[in-house]
Amino acid sequence: MNSEHHRQTPVKFLLAVCGLTALAMLITVTIGYLVTAPPRGFMIWVGVGFLCATEFLFGVLTVNIFARAKCQYRPSGAVLAITYKMVGAFAMSGILSIVVYWIVRDKDGTKDGLFTAVLMAITTFWFIVAFLLYANDLRTQAADRPAQEKRGEHKGYARNIKAALIGIRSVRTDSVERRRSLEVIAKKLEAIDVALSHSHGGGASSWEAPPSCSSNAGQDQVIQASIGTLESLLPELCKSGCTEFGPVDAELEQCVARLSSAVNALGIE
Repeated sequence: MNSEHHRQTPVKFLLAVCGLTALAMLITVTIGYLVTAPPRGFMIWVGVGFLCATEFLFGVLTVNIFARAKCQYRPSGAVLAITYKMVGAFAMSGILSIVVYWIVRDKDGTKDGLFTAVLMAITTFWFIVAFLLYANDLRTQAADRPAQEKRGEHKGYARNIKAALIGIRSVRTDSVERRRSLEVIAKKLEAIDVALSHSHGGGASSWEAPPSCSSNAGQDQVIQASIGTLESLLPELCKSGCTEFGPVDAELEQCVARLSSAVNALGIE
């Protein structure tokens, strides 16, 4: 029952928007007819028709926004706000043009054809600007999506690095050599953590991303494998009996070196 209700709700909303848009246009035509006396000339119907066209655009825009609400890519809030303002600017510029022409129009309407062309040009101009803005926003989202997903993946790696850093810093040893080694390893991991936390994701639209780093999946696999190795070494590293620099520390150094090399290869260091 609930699923059927959810399926019906969008249809009801779309029908309501379409109905309200049609009602607004009908009311506009009716008011234009009632407040004017025959013979109703060219300018009366141009004004009424333009208002109806503006109302239609608002209705279509609302339907389009709702229709794309559950799509993978949909217009951002900023673009929607700008688009609505552009429709408003279109309405104001069109109404201003109609008023100005109404004032300067001659009785015979010899320039009616030219005015109609100008009004069509204004409509076409605003439509093209709104379409390009709308389309560019969707294109940008599609281009940025892989980079955004990669940034999220890198931030997940950074959280694992932070956990490893806590484990390494908790190691207590009397060996000067081992202490220095762990300090060097911790500093390298800190640099890796910062790089991964602030990764640009290597997106094609990221100006800071080198072109060669846009699709280097192999290095991500190295990072993932190295983090797995790092996590498996921590229990051995923190054992109380392991107080001197040994095989575990050497393996840890190699693991961190691989991590650092992979991060450098991705160009996010």
